[in-house]
Amino acid sequence: MGTSFFTDKLMPAAYPHGGRRRQVEIYRPSGEQHLELRIGELDEEHQGRGHAVELNEEDARELLSGLLSAMHYLGYRTDHLA
Repeated sequence: MGTSFFTDKLMPAAYPHGGRRRQVEIYRPSGEQHLELRIGELDEEHQGRGHAVELNEEDARELLSGLLSAMHYLGYRTDHLA
């Protein structure tokens, strides 16, 4: 069995780290029944290091709801999202 990745992307780091990037991952660890959200170290791609939080179903739904609310606030299109 292997870890299942759902998001795995090097993204711009927030201020004050202009121009630098962090790996952002959402994945299900092998054999587990929860998701994890990990934000990697600065400028390290695919190293599997960084801070992670465990997301059970309730936490994942709350995170999704928060993202959708923030996207609506900024005027991002969300009509194509679940």
